[in-house]
Amino acid sequence: MKKRWLQILVIGVIFIFNACEENLKLKKDDIPIELQPYEKQVEFVTENLKVVGQSVLSMANDPEFREIVYQQIEKRVDGDDNVLIETLSKIQMANQTSVGARMNNMTKMEGAIEQALNKFRGIEGRDFYPQIYIPFYEEAKERRLANPLAKEALVAEDPVVVLYAGDETQTVYTGYMLNDSGELTESTLEIDEEYAVNNEVWVISLNERIDDIDEAANSTAGTLASPSALIDKIRIKCHKESWLAGASEVNIITFISDYRFYDLHFEDYGGGDHEGGRIYKFSRSSVRYESMKDINFYIYGHWDSKRPNAPYAHYVIFEYDIWPTRKRTAEWEQGGDKLTWEYRSSDGFYDKNTVYKTNFWPYHVNNGCIEWFGLYQ
Repeated sequence: MKKRWLQILVIGVIFIFNACEENLKLKKDDIPIELQPYEKQVEFVTENLKVVGQSVLSMANDPEFREIVYQQIEKRVDGDDNVLIETLSKIQMANQTSVGARMNNMTKMEGAIEQALNKFRGIEGRDFYPQIYIPFYEEAKERRLANPLAKEALVAEDPVVVLYAGDETQTVYTGYMLNDSGELTESTLEIDEEYAVNNEVWVISLNERIDDIDEAANSTAGTLASPSALIDKIRIKCHKESWLAGASEVNIITFISDYRFYDLHFEDYGGGDHEGGRIYKFSRSSVRYESMKDINFYIYGHWDSKRPNAPYAHYVIFEYDIWPTRKRTAEWEQGGDKLTWEYRSSDGFYDKNTVYKTNFWPYHVNNGCIEWFGLYQ
């Protein structure tokens, strides 16, 4: 009898242990992806971009699809050589089937595209959008137009796909192609910038600009007659953005304070806490040729009227990268006190400083990566 009760007890303990283990697994799976370890976040992005990449490559030898991709890229909706997968999926093809439906059929995965797109909704309070980005698109276009058999050349071979989850520490990336079973597999190609200049590479990544605060939104709307600090001219002299990610989003975060950070105001310019406002989006050619831009970006408008007792600006100017890029920390010191804040970027900042408001006239910064002129008027 005792032996039987012992068996029942053992079975009960095992049952409870398994139930607890399953419950812990469910709880772990419920953790939002943005709160999971960085490696898990990158894995999450990569795995879902693989679904998109397989769907895209499955149609890459279709001349109509290829032409649709190029037409949408030519529109440059956000000023770069890319097209959102969501935009592509809604376009009707000649047979009146949507591109999205064709993608799902070609990959033999019901609703694969919709599922992959939905996985990027509601992360850190915003939606992210997978895209096709073609680096050095103009060079690739010139090669196509120079070919007398341009239409046939469009489908002579599939483009190489690179999956980009925001890791800018790499300079060489794995190329992906379809195997005989139509599955996305790693190729033996090692894709670097030189390869992308001379061959057509389609980067499957998350768009960095759609839904972001735009530089045009920065203004000093209102009738307050009070001086403002602003960035008059700016140029970027070094590439902090990877060649797989296109243009450089040069953003700023600013704190306005008194001498000891007691009267403290965070200026996000309509962007997120770790995003701030976009000063200007520099194309790769603008960075390459160090083009100076006249922008009149207001660091802080109507200063005396809004913050008469907080005359200091603590700013950090950086190349903004979206999630899952890790955050970096900027630090300022005033009167023995310290202020720290995180900004999201794969690289260190272009410029960081504390400036008394009237010292913005005149103000000039010139280092190895950025030059800009400030005003206070």
